[in-house]
Amino acid sequence: MTKRFSVLVAGAALVGLAATALAGPERISFPADYKSTFTQYHAGERLNGEQYAIAFANDIALQGARDGGAMPVGAQIVMEIYKPALDANGEPMRDDNDSLMQGDLAAIGVMEVGAGWGEAYPEDIRSGDWDFGLFDAGGGIKKDDSTACLECHAPYGDSAYMHTYEQLVAKAGE
Repeated sequence: MTKRFSVLVAGAALVGLAATALAGPERISFPADYKSTFTQYHAGERLNGEQYAIAFANDIALQGARDGGAMPVGAQIVMEIYKPALDANGEPMRDDNDSLMQGDLAAIGVMEVGAGWGEAYPEDIRSGDWDFGLFDAGGGIKKDDSTACLECHAPYGDSAYMHTYEQLVAKAGE
């Protein structure tokens, strides 16, 4: 009986380690066809004031926004992240509305919801069951640590852990 219990405990520990090892960009499905199959719902300056972004949502995320609750498993948000356009002096350019202007593509961020994915992270940075990946234009992993994304999104629990949730809800209601 004790031996069986030890084997079960060891097995459970390995499963827990495996789940944690898979956390981060490695378990995100990069949707190469997002421009043709997702819906663009936001374009503009990021909250950091240093980048321009264009955000896209898959149909699952749009339905989740229509339903007004937590994002369902399979929801994906893709954000093209651009450097700011620079003037001749190397200063960021702004349009007539004082909004940062889009420069060159820097990265593509992908948020995805998976069943129980949040359990792989400490509670203080857990963003529901979202996980995050930062990719290059070809879909290759650009950064293998999603901690910064988690820390930034964790305070947004009231808006499905998204900075652009209201824009998504508005687009979903059209």
